[in-house]
Amino acid sequence: MKFRLAPKIVRERFGWQPLTIGRILVLPEDRTARRAIERHSVVLDVALPARSRQLRTWLRNPVGGIAGIWFLTERQHSNLARNPSAIRRVSRGNSRSRPQHERRIEPAASPTTRSALKCRTNDESRPR
Repeated sequence: MKFRLAPKIVRERFGWQPLTIGRILVLPEDRTARRAIERHSVVLDVALPARSRQLRTWLRNPVGGIAGIWFLTERQHSNLARNPSAIRRVSRGNSRSRPQHERRIEPAASPTTRSALKCRTNDESRPR
């Protein structure tokens, strides 16, 4: 969206008359995003000079316009989309907590079965 069109769009869609407008590019706080911004810093430092700390301060008291890049950490935006009432903790009970009749009982391997498994395992592990 063009910055100069923002007041008109906000007025038409929401009926608001903005007192101030800010341009903020929000990126994840990671090395890849920072390297990309660094590669184009000659242009971006002029177009979007403010950074995260300045932008947070401006958002608390939005007087005048601002333009900047906000590097948002996972911790900061992880709670935005999460609905705390939708979180359900489910624990997988251990076999002791299940009634005796629900426990799965495996038959014990006979001595001949054990030796056959041991031989097969040893044969498979030898280099050919």
